[in-house]
Amino acid sequence: MLPLRASVIGLVATVVVACGPHPPPLIDVDLPPSSFQDGGTDGGGFFNVTPPAPPAADAAGYCGNVIVPIVVERPNLYFVLDASGSMISPMDVPDANGNFGTRYDAARAAIADVLKVVGHRVSYGAATFPATDSDNDTSQCPAGQEVFATRPGDPVSYAIAGEVGPILSSLLTTLAGRTPTGLTPTAATMMGLENKLLALTGKTYAFLLTDGAPNCDADITCDADACTTNIEGNCNPNDPTMNCCDLRYGANEN
Repeated sequence: MLPLRASVIGLVATVVVACGPHPPPLIDVDLPPSSFQDGGTDGGGFFNVTPPAPPAADAAGYCGNVIVPIVVERPNLYFVLDASGSMISPMDVPDANGNFGTRYDAARAAIADVLKVVGHRVSYGAATFPATDSDNDTSQCPAGQEVFATRPGDPVSYAIAGEVGPILSSLLTTLAGRTPTGLTPTAATMMGLENKLLALTGKTYAFLLTDGAPNCDADITCDADACTTNIEGNCNPNDPTMNCCDLRYGANEN
């Protein structure tokens, strides 16, 4: 009779050869005789062996693991909205409901559409121009001012539910409370906001929403091909040679 160890190895070899031409390597299993249980008169038998426990993890428990930290970086979207008198003019085409809203209404609706989709991923703020509080401003064309400080948008649950969260609602209410009036101090407004925008943490994108050229320099002039009034056909249809941005006509839109 062969020793128990040799019998086990021979059995493994027999099974492997019968399975095909590319057997896995033989495993030399050294089992104690006490683990074998005789099958009795029916023959056969089996080894009653408890499988060994898995090896212990390394000291830190990170062997083979890749840890990827969650990084949330919200870019800043800053909307600079023209609220001058020309923005109260009606749009040339109707909105989705068939209404001819004002240019200012269309600008507010565009901001709402964008932030309903991405507002939970960004921070946002807004300014309007010209400034409405011009009591202490000696100029005739006060630069715009911030009306909504930059802050993180609403949680994603509002976007999933198709609802407007409190942050976005507050911004839209603030913009809706403004009645377009006055001139268009675009350059002065952007220069006045420069330090505030540069002080924001992370990447910042400023969006200027306006319907035309600035018109706060009463001493500047330009040719008809660069004059907004002429380009839009609102100068003098009876005299196509007239340039409404010529100082001789008392115009100051450029």
